[in-house]
Amino acid sequence: MLLLAATLAWLTWFGLPRPLVDGLRTRAARDGIFIDADRIGFDPTRGFVGEGWSWYLHETDTAPLIEVDQVVLEISWRDMFDADKWVQGLSFSRARLFEDMGKAPGQESRNCIIDEMNGYMDFEPGRIRVRSLAGTFCHVTVKGQGEIIQRVRKAKAKDPTRLPRERGSVINLEGIQSALKQMREVATELQAVSYSKRPSAEFNFRVDENEKANNRLALHARSNGKCSVRGKAYDELTLDLKMENQVVHLERYRMLQDAQMLQISGTLRLEEDRVDAKLYAELDGERLFSLMPETMRRYFAKQGYTCQGGMTVDLAFVDAPAKSMTDSVSGWIAFDQGTYRTMPIQEMRFHLDRQAPRLVVDKIEAVFGEGAAAGPVTGRYTRNDEAHTYTGAFKTAFLPRILLPAVNKGMARTIRFADFTGANPEIDIRLSGSDEDDSAFRSEVHLVSTDALYKQVEFQAMELHASYSNQVLHINRLNLQRPEGVVTGRVHHLYREGMAFLDIDSSIDPAALARVIGPPAVKMVKPVKFIGNSRLNVHGMVDFDQGIRHSMHGSLHVEDAWFKQYHIRAADFYWTATSNIFTVADFSGEVSGGELGGFFQVTGLHDRKNQMFHLRVNGKNVDMKQVALRDERAREKPYSGRLSGDLILSGLFNDEGNKSYAGNGEIKISQGELFKFPIFGGLSQFLSKIIPGFGYSLQSDFSAPFTVVNRQFSSDNISLKGNLLTMTGHGSLSFDRKLNFKVQIRLLKEGLVAEALQLITWPVSKLLEFKLGGTTDDPDWRPDNLPKELFLIFD
Repeated sequence: MLLLAATLAWLTWFGLPRPLVDGLRTRAARDGIFIDADRIGFDPTRGFVGEGWSWYLHETDTAPLIEVDQVVLEISWRDMFDADKWVQGLSFSRARLFEDMGKAPGQESRNCIIDEMNGYMDFEPGRIRVRSLAGTFCHVTVKGQGEIIQRVRKAKAKDPTRLPRERGSVINLEGIQSALKQMREVATELQAVSYSKRPSAEFNFRVDENEKANNRLALHARSNGKCSVRGKAYDELTLDLKMENQVVHLERYRMLQDAQMLQISGTLRLEEDRVDAKLYAELDGERLFSLMPETMRRYFAKQGYTCQGGMTVDLAFVDAPAKSMTDSVSGWIAFDQGTYRTMPIQEMRFHLDRQAPRLVVDKIEAVFGEGAAAGPVTGRYTRNDEAHTYTGAFKTAFLPRILLPAVNKGMARTIRFADFTGANPEIDIRLSGSDEDDSAFRSEVHLVSTDALYKQVEFQAMELHASYSNQVLHINRLNLQRPEGVVTGRVHHLYREGMAFLDIDSSIDPAALARVIGPPAVKMVKPVKFIGNSRLNVHGMVDFDQGIRHSMHGSLHVEDAWFKQYHIRAADFYWTATSNIFTVADFSGEVSGGELGGFFQVTGLHDRKNQMFHLRVNGKNVDMKQVALRDERAREKPYSGRLSGDLILSGLFNDEGNKSYAGNGEIKISQGELFKFPIFGGLSQFLSKIIPGFGYSLQSDFSAPFTVVNRQFSSDNISLKGNLLTMTGHGSLSFDRKLNFKVQIRLLKEGLVAEALQLITWPVSKLLEFKLGGTTDDPDWRPDNLPKELFLIFD
């Protein structure tokens, strides 16, 4: 007895000897339990007392998973020899649970998840009663109690034929690590919350290891005042949760901020691991985004979704897998003042139904844009996450430029050309595509509008049906209306190749149509001013990129137009334009009161230094009055006569000296008073003095075949026949307007009398030979055979 008393006294005052403590540690380690203690003592009134107790999850860990200041194992002296009853209870004080196990003590990344935890439990055969448990979990004050019904273990008969096996771990490491992972995830979310007062949670539980259906839990948590979640303030945060019959009932999880609220309720069936839940929220968009899991926040940020206004969310998660609740969800979402890739959205409301992998967003009602550009949107959108495909169908009435942030460069280029000054256009859009393949994108657009502009060309009405795929825009039906006519046809714009294929019929002003087509067409029609109705056909390809791959053809009918000073009426011609050649063929029409036909061609369009032109013109009965309208002198003394003739001319366009020009032709004038022309002014003055009454006698027949070479028009057979005289001559007119002609005058025009008189007066005719010099603006007539003394008659 004295020895027993001395041993108990030793254990009470000094504790177990260190070798014995190390032996217990070694024995526990064989069972996979890695513990350590500063001191293990004995208190006769309480039992074994461990101080500075630590538990390591792995043998190699440098820092413990759990630290406890004191652990007391209470024993019953009365049941000392009953293995099932001698341990009565267990109490501990100031327990701490850490995350990031294995790190050395004091490291900043080693966070304390559970702190200041005190507890007491007692033991009965097959039952552990947790009488009290109190402490903090991530700064939340927790308090509760419960019981654990232990599994009934059946004794196994020993098999004498089997050899003893090496002892294995009695600790379920996988289970502990899984629980720690879940606890860490919960702790991470809780660490995003700050409180004005320490929040509290109360719980009551029962764990039955023999029958899971008997497990139960009741949890009530509250913020006890204002709190902040990811920087957003809330007045109150409450949680009420129960579990029974393997079903977790989230009766209420609610967050309140003034009139804003988020509330979640639902059930989790543990055996099936499936959820039924409801989410209702009336919060501002930024606040709601802040509550989403980080993966969802990153997704919305990457896609460019924002919401500065309020959001209302009413969703039901029906029979959904617990790990992927969003695989089965339906309900309504509404918000205002949002953006998608900087595209403004005033408001939007839609219904969604997701049954993974398919998502349907329908009953969309929204207003896109701002100010006058804004308009309504209705429609439907679907996607398949497994196939990474999507489809959509929408009706809109907003200005298309709103879509610029959300479309590719090719579509944006076309949209920027369009503007609408009246009511916003009505647009039907159908689209489909793939998240993984941009080339799979397809869209169809039907647009109807009034008072529209395209490349600054006004249209009173516009309708088009277009499709877009693989960087190609197909305008399959086009109808543009202006006061003077319409444009109909088809356009295929290949953005990647920088070209467009056109098939257009137009009765609008060709100059306006040219601006719609592009710079090559503008250059083509620039010299012409169209007044009356015109009909133009354009077919072929326009090169917007390199400007050298054009291949177009068409026809033009002009009822009334001006080309410089020439008035054109009822003209028709066929034209072609390629990368190197532009041709106007089969031209015919009324020009300046007469008939004009011909051919014109330019080659070497891409080589400005070597551009060649070829011109063939024939005219008949052109009114000289209209041709001379640009001459101010003709306004005082109107010209008269009918001009006919033809011209063939070729040369280099870029030949500034015109040395390369070559050609031939003939000019004829009939029924004209040619001496009224300024070029005949000096001659007419002289003849009026020597032939009384000559005045501006009718000089009606003029002809001059000519050639073009060496920068001048040359003729060897100029003839002018009038009522009183006949004039013949030869000479040249240079391109710088210089005159060099010799002219002979004979009296009378024709007939036997005229021939006889001309024979008699031949010596006089020799005196009526003249030289014509000077310029067309200042002609100089001089007699060729008169004495110098008579020159004064011209001065």
